[in-house]
Amino acid sequence: MTGRRTLAAVLDIGGLWLVYRTELFAATAHRPPAHGAVQVHMAAAGLLFTLAVCGLDPVRRRWSLALRGATVLAAGTAHAVPARTLSSRPPPGTGFTPADLHHGAQWMYYGGDLVEAGLAVVTGVCRYAGAGRARARRRRRVGRTERLTGPAGALGDHHRTPAAGGES
Repeated sequence: MTGRRTLAAVLDIGGLWLVYRTELFAATAHRPPAHGAVQVHMAAAGLLFTLAVCGLDPVRRRWSLALRGATVLAAGTAHAVPARTLSSRPPPGTGFTPADLHHGAQWMYYGGDLVEAGLAVVTGVCRYAGAGRARARRRRRVGRTERLTGPAGALGDHHRTPAAGGES
């Protein structure tokens, strides 16, 4: 399970770094099908990462809340670095104006923060809801056991069988 989530993080953040820190962005800028494929890949990788970290799908073993939170924090940091540096250093081979770079970097930085905050909220809510469901299952099991045997200690001594040494 950990490998899948790590792969999702590498695809998401690694793709971002490849697009904005290599000449890939410039190479695909004037080729709409290639540019569209890169954008679809980035969106799909982000969605895969989101689903892997949030844990909305039913899996046997989930990461702990602390590990998922640390992953969101690390991915957020890895996302913020290229976002902050875009305003000072454009993607290689592109000719954006400083104003365009600044606006694009702001969208990427603050938009990323908004998405990461949303991921943190969804992860926490899922954890809270999961704990509530587990508590409800335990209560149902205890209630079912009490209906079958009565409250704890209700059997008393008068239900002992002769084989157990009690009187009938």
